[in-house]
Amino acid sequence: MAIAACRAGALGCLDLEYTVDAVAASAAVERLRRFASGEFAVKLGPMSGVLIDALFSTSLPPWIILAGEDHRLGNGLDERLFRTNRKQC
Repeated sequence: MAIAACRAGALGCLDLEYTVDAVAASAAVERLRRFASGEFAVKLGPMSGVLIDALFSTSLPPWIILAGEDHRLGNGLDERLFRTNRKQC
C-alpha cells in the first residue's frame, strides 16, 4: 500500500508501530525506498526502540511518525532526528 500511495503522488506510510523484528523492518524500509517514487513515512510506536539502530544504520526515511503517547524509544532518538533535520509529525 505504501509503495502504491507513493507512486500515486501521495505520502505512503510504512506502519512499523507493532514491529519488533529489526531485520524485517529494515528490509521493508529498503524495499519501500527502492520501489516508491517520492517521499515516504515510517510510523513507529512506543515500543519501537529495538528498531531505531536498524533504521539509523541506513539512510533514514524522509518522514518519521511517532504514534501513541508514551515514547520510550531510547537511543537518543529525538537528538538524532534533530541532528539529521528529519521531518517529525
